[in-house]
Amino acid sequence: MKRKQNHNSLNNASKEILVGDIMILLIKVNDNEVPPIEGVRNLLATDKDKQFLLWYAELPQDYPYAYYNEVEYLNNKLFAWCGSTMCEINLTTGEIITTSLVK
Repeated sequence: MKRKQNHNSLNNASKEILVGDIMILLIKVNDNEVPPIEGVRNLLATDKDKQFLLWYAELPQDYPYAYYNEVEYLNNKLFAWCGSTMCEINLTTGEIITTSLVK
């Protein structure tokens, strides 16, 4: 379900990746702030004009209080890193497809 996006942090995206009609946004997280009680859902997708929110990416179960610090689109797949865990993210839903530990 698409929702009209009125999120000021869209202008603070540290990375934007356009994949077809979907804009993937990684929102910068301030490391100096007190860690949140729950994770920061800072990886999201909108329409290409950033008007409608499509999804927020899931966080890995092993890192419920974390956030994504990098995202890449490689070989028609979306990868995001949360600490030392690399996640393949479903472009349609924002759900995690696979995870792997990287060093």
